[in-house]
Amino acid sequence: MRRFFLSFMRCLFAASAFCAVRSSWADPPPTAPAQHPPSVSSGQIRFYTDTAGVRAPAGYTATFTVELCVQDAKGDTLHHRRLMKRTQADSVSQGPAQAETSAVLDLFSVTLKPGDYRLTVTVQDTVSGKKGVSQTGLPVTAFDQGHLAVSDLQIGSSIEDANDQGKFVKNRKRVTPNVIRGVSSDHPALYIYFEIYNLRPAPASDADSFSLFYAILDSSGAEVKRYPARRVRKPGASCAKTEALDLSGLPPGDYALRVTVEDNLNGHRARRERGFRLLPIQGPSHLLSVDEEALRRYYDGIKRLATQKELDTYRSLDPEGKRRFILDFWKRRDPTPGTPANEFALEHFQRMSYADAHLREGRTKGSDTDRGRVYVLYGPPAEVEKHTTPLQSKSYEVWTYERGGHYEFVFLDRRGAGAYELVHSTMPGERYDPMWQSER
Repeated sequence: MRRFFLSFMRCLFAASAFCAVRSSWADPPPTAPAQHPPSVSSGQIRFYTDTAGVRAPAGYTATFTVELCVQDAKGDTLHHRRLMKRTQADSVSQGPAQAETSAVLDLFSVTLKPGDYRLTVTVQDTVSGKKGVSQTGLPVTAFDQGHLAVSDLQIGSSIEDANDQGKFVKNRKRVTPNVIRGVSSDHPALYIYFEIYNLRPAPASDADSFSLFYAILDSSGAEVKRYPARRVRKPGASCAKTEALDLSGLPPGDYALRVTVEDNLNGHRARRERGFRLLPIQGPSHLLSVDEEALRRYYDGIKRLATQKELDTYRSLDPEGKRRFILDFWKRRDPTPGTPANEFALEHFQRMSYADAHLREGRTKGSDTDRGRVYVLYGPPAEVEKHTTPLQSKSYEVWTYERGGHYEFVFLDRRGAGAYELVHSTMPGERYDPMWQSER
């Protein structure tokens, strides 16, 4: 049975390792920039190991279900553990389709002194005997030297508030790891978590704050996007920060995020960088998240195409059921199921992106307007006629389509506020009102 695993590991004091595991039949995702690339395994099982470091809390323990080996620069093994615990994916009865997209998150921790190490992760399918091995450098930074410091930047697929306890909850935030550090252009938000250490609190001083500076660098190290500086009141000597940075306007490619922290009391600065890749629109991924915001996006993605029965079914499911529904929804519409790309999904999300960027009306996003709905369903028109009229009349647009026949869509700005409503179309199934001009 084919299986897909997403595993998350964390090696603490100053080392974190994340591991995404997939069977050898799956196509590998793109890697992050060479500056900080995730490690790709060799062997029959392909998986990816990434690292990030934070300072370890006292008494922190956790487990993970793979074989892990940490060696120092001399090649001496400092830590080795092999756990045979069954994963959640093994214990759930699934059909072939669900097994291909099942995901498991887990965590492993080990305390290390500052220095340079090598991490080896081995994953073996106990049913098929297939095995993969990943090796990556594991630098452990000394954060307790008394000077201002920033932890490694952890890139997540989602970050949300959490009042409960859990292996992925840190400082009341649930951080779902994004192991391959890939951000899709159809939702260009870069989620990050990091910690700041050794601030100098001085509550009586007006300068008892620190400033945050975020910048995006291209693959050559040139700054291509800068965000407004943020001033934050110090909560103490240390704090945790999360951000969702908008990457809109950047073309797909390799980038790095640079975070700079400045203590406004003494002017001391600390900086960290982390590579990531902005991916072209690919349609739904096997690594779909199930947080509330993601589920709303998935619904927005299908609501123009799905039948009312499909929409009712989707709304009735739990989060995991909705994730599987979305994957199956696009799989059924893939015109070339034997190839990695789903051309139908690619085209659909490209249309939605265009509509959101160019057909927005006030606070209504482009794909939710009448013109946006038509664009998403039928694609770009062959011709657009824009008629701007004097104040006593109403402006309107006529979109013409020539695929499979000659069809027209008429959009009228009834209230003169730039909101164009569909008032007439010759497309079967759309609103038909040849007397629409009486409203002008």
